[in-house]
Amino acid sequence: MNAYRLAKAGDMESARGLLFDGSHIDEFSELEGLYFGETADGESRGLTVGIQEVFGEKGAVMGLRTEDSWNGSCEAWYGEKGTLRTRRDGTEYKGSYLRNICFSGEWEKGAPAGAIFMTVESTHSYPDLPDYNSTDREETLLNFQDGKAEGRTETSFFYQEDGGTWRKSDSVLIHEFKEGEAQPFLAQTEDGEKMVYEFEKYGYGYSWYIDRDCGCAYIWQGHQA
Repeated sequence: MNAYRLAKAGDMESARGLLFDGSHIDEFSELEGLYFGETADGESRGLTVGIQEVFGEKGAVMGLRTEDSWNGSCEAWYGEKGTLRTRRDGTEYKGSYLRNICFSGEWEKGAPAGAIFMTVESTHSYPDLPDYNSTDREETLLNFQDGKAEGRTETSFFYQEDGGTWRKSDSVLIHEFKEGEAQPFLAQTEDGEKMVYEFEKYGYGYSWYIDRDCGCAYIWQGHQA
């Protein structure tokens, strides 16, 4: 795989760009379960590129393996793509979105461990409405124990201005996790104190929340206890 060759040569940015690309997600169903790297005694080890599920989605992992398991510095990715529709002056326009979700940090016994940095970068494109095109980014620091997210997380949002400059928005999205699944927590909302699953607060005093199960979960499959 070209991504492995680039990574082995030290060109990690090019390797990421080639491998972690949601526009090719349909091809991953044919490649799932393949691993490219060094082997010894029939087990993969050292720098490896693997096509596998990432939090239940078709994706890929690039990093270090020992004893046929992810152990050490790794990056994991999965992508999403789909169609968009909007109306302008009574006319419907069709577009598309592409989303890349990446996780980077340390893996132990095949699963993420400790602080894992998650980024979500989304691109929205309308061929006939270029002024509707946009790119945005989310950043979250997750904490993992036994391959499951634990504790409070805060997600920051960024948007890309003309010229490619990233600017941080004034909102923060909060979750709390237990054994990988979102849990209700107490938040001071505009409607008073409430138990919520998602809480987004804005710099100008407004807030938004979900008081029912939001379905958010980060549980790594295949963890070796």
